[in-house]
Amino acid sequence: MSHPQHSDATDTPFLDGARAAVSSAAPDPGAICLARIGCALPGYALPVTRPLTLDPEFSHRCDLCGSELGAEHGHLLERRSQRLLCSCQVCAALLEQGAGRRYRRVPRRIVALPALLRAGPLDDDHHSEPGLSFFSPRAGEQRLSVSRASPWGVRHDTLPINLWYRLRDANPALRPLRSDVETLLIRRTDRRLAGWRVPVDRRCRLLGLLRLHGDSGERVQALLEDFVTRLDLESRAQAPDPTD
Repeated sequence: MSHPQHSDATDTPFLDGARAAVSSAAPDPGAICLARIGCALPGYALPVTRPLTLDPEFSHRCDLCGSELGAEHGHLLERRSQRLLCSCQVCAALLEQGAGRRYRRVPRRIVALPALLRAGPLDDDHHSEPGLSFFSPRAGEQRLSVSRASPWGVRHDTLPINLWYRLRDANPALRPLRSDVETLLIRRTDRRLAGWRVPVDRRCRLLGLLRLHGDSGERVQALLEDFVTRLDLESRAQAPDPTD
């Protein structure tokens, strides 16, 4: 199947708004890209009681050329709308290099931050909450996007960007984090603070997973624990990156 030329980039089909998808057919949840679902969802209370209707449009296919993709495929981020596109490697390379930087390829690497000992401005009661918190700086914006996931719900918020600068200055390991396509994941417990540099599609995938399967507080907690365990194991299995 042919791949798009650079001039076709504006014809890319996007998900409109935050619709959770309406479909007359109920596809296999395993054939649906959870990152695409999670990227478009607003905040919601957990556990969920209303099932999510899945759209076949979110299947594991390249949004640009239509080729089939594996479940662990890559994504592009459209910078202005902050929407994810499922993408094969060829289309990702074409658009990232030739569409005026309208798109950015989401990296695949996960970086554990064992030296993240000082949360600095995140230590007060307003910003410090149990569960998982994703802090996502966006290029050219003066606000820091925050998504928090816990057994009680998923909440989106914004904070002043200077808070991010102070946090980054206190933790040099955060300086390589790439705006738009990477996010800082912080896990707080009563005993410790743990952090990872995570591709933004991993955050979206978790939010989609919680919305699809978060039918009880116990189930949500198990999904959060499993997410962190897998993330940590994956980061440990990766070879060191000399650019970090």
